[in-house]
Amino acid sequence: MPRLELTKKNIDKLSFTEKNKAVDYWDISLKGFGLRVGEQTKTFFVKADVKTIQSDNASRPYKTVKSIIGRYGEWTPELARKEAGE
Repeated sequence: MPRLELTKKNIDKLSFTEKNKAVDYWDISLKGFGLRVGEQTKTFFVKADVKTIQSDNASRPYKTVKSIIGRYGEWTPELARKEAGE
């Protein structure tokens, strides 16, 4: 998965993808913060590993959680990064 600094300038350079294909771009400065580029939209998201309560399945103490922040244009990269950090 490609990594780059998610700034307005860099995001504007990214072209939309072909039908039914999406590409995730990861920010180089904030771990877990990314941008998904689809055929018509560019959407900010955050992905993190969260420690789970120990249960019968002790072999998996963490689970991956993904949350959508919002679409590029409605959210600036700076505001989305701040939201992802929280």
